[in-house]
Amino acid sequence: LETTIDPCYISLPYVQPFTGCADLAAIGWSAFDFEDSTTDNWVCGSAGGLGPDAYLKFDWEPQVEPVQTYMRTPAFTLAGQTHVTVQVDREIDYFQNQANFGVAISEIGDFTDADLFWYESATSDLEAETLTLAMPDEYLGSDVFFGFYLGLGSSYDVDEFGLDEVRICPGYAPAFAEAVEGASLTWKQSLTETLYAG
Repeated sequence: LETTIDPCYISLPYVQPFTGCADLAAIGWSAFDFEDSTTDNWVCGSAGGLGPDAYLKFDWEPQVEPVQTYMRTPAFTLAGQTHVTVQVDREIDYFQNQANFGVAISEIGDFTDADLFWYESATSDLEAETLTLAMPDEYLGSDVFFGFYLGLGSSYDVDEFGLDEVRICPGYAPAFAEAVEGASLTWKQSLTETLYAG
């Protein structure tokens, strides 16, 4: 395991569209592995439901077996925050067995202390979807890393796994008191306006 982590902490809000995914180090991201290295598996993609612009994907080649990896964000300071929401677009192009995906938080950055606060398992394709998740309040005021976890028996278990449009923002995602017919609003579309149902 990597033991030396000397981060420069950044404040919220944070948005990462992965237009610079060809050089993860330049945008402060890195693969953190508990098994064999997956560094060469993380590449840019542009096809599928997360395209046509660039997104970050885990490719099945080269073969790694097993896969226990966290795609780690830069370090964030959550000082002064009263609530934090994480939003990410994800897609799984499934091949065999079971693919496990989750979102974790780590205070020390090596994920030996990982709190996997959201998790899903796939035994079929998962179409591109925006996930909106509440970070556990116990980490408010802390300095933390987020990690997007992928667990596989083998990299062959997926054709690819894609991540895009990561947003880590203060506050809550928008909610309607009642259904709004004929309207569709995602959290990222609501950053510049607030709609009230009534």
